[in-house]
Amino acid sequence: MSDTVPTMVGIVVETIGGSMVDAAADRDAAVQILLDKEAIREVIARAVRGVDRLDAELLSSAFHPDGVDDHHGFVYSGATIGEELTRAERESMLMTSLHITTQTIQVRGDRAGVESYYLGVHRPAALDGTRRLLSSGRMLDELERRDGEWRISHREVVPDMARLLPIDEEIDLGDQPSRRDGADPSYRLVGEWVGRPE
Repeated sequence: MSDTVPTMVGIVVETIGGSMVDAAADRDAAVQILLDKEAIREVIARAVRGVDRLDAELLSSAFHPDGVDDHHGFVYSGATIGEELTRAERESMLMTSLHITTQTIQVRGDRAGVESYYLGVHRPAALDGTRRLLSSGRMLDELERRDGEWRISHREVVPDMARLLPIDEEIDLGDQPSRRDGADPSYRLVGEWVGRPE
């Protein structure tokens, strides 16, 4: 009997210990996925902010240099998207305001797939600022973690709706501090201006 009890206790302890180790490993893996998802959200937010603030370097920093952005007919490379897309936005829009809403993120090791719904409120220059462009759709992103850093390797923008709205129905808010460059007040809180001013 004396030989049996320690053996049984040993088995029980070993089993519980093994379960605890497995649980800790599962928890660590789950925490890593949460960390990866947050890093991915920051990448996508960086790209959106780069467009709205016309911050070419910030926008470029969200893409791998060999990445591709298929912007519903306009294709940009990750190496040049910052300069090219911010230039296009500066010439075609008096202002842009992009909003990311529902997101689905699946992480598979060093690769991830993301569907991000967006809502955009823009003021096209071609309409002399007399209309707002309201648009919605999805950004379908493939991301890769290289050298420990997540960036977009492929983006497809899928528009679902676009509508022109009369601006004369809006409330005049007067002069506001919002800017499309480093003078925007957000840069005092979330980083220095890294784009190229006009």
